Amino acid sequence: MRLRSKSVKAILSGECLIVRGNREINVLRGKRKIGTIKNGVLELSPLEGIYLMKKGKIKAFHMGKEINVDQLLQKVDFKRYHVFEDLTEKGYLVKSGHKYGADFRVYEKGDDPDKEHSSYLVRVIGEVESVKAYDLLALARVAHSVRKKLILAIVGEEGEVTYYSVKWTKL
Repeated sequence: MRLRSKSVKAILSGECLIVRGNREINVLRGKRKIGTIKNGVLELSPLEGIYLMKKGKIKAFHMGKEINVDQLLQKVDFKRYHVFEDLTEKGYLVKSGHKYGADFRVYEKGDDPDKEHSSYLVRVIGEVESVKAYDLLALARVAHSVRKKLILAIVGEEGEVTYYSVKWTKL
């Protein structure tokens, strides 16, 4: 039996899912560079874990018991997951953007995060949420200073996502 035909075991540990074993890690990562390798194990964010669970690529366990997608979905923001899934399905590589004050940093299709910089910073906003102009301007300025495009991802009540580009202009 080939490893690709079955799900890889992932253990929920704190805020991430841990995958051990070089073969298992290579099967999951492939060319996508999903997750982060630390100390010989693959750490997946809850968003990455949910996505891989929905695709049948991993089975998640906590304290020896298998957990399902719905249990893991309780740990994440609905809007953020929909944007993560949408961008990933479109072929982008999505990583945390907290370092820049955004929800995500996004790499162009095919880019290697070990060799290239991300192209976009994405801020997720609910369709009925308000955003302070000051916060938006601050994020636009950060994106401009690190040479990334700022994208606002507006998530509707049903999970539909609309993207808007924001550009910093100094007059």
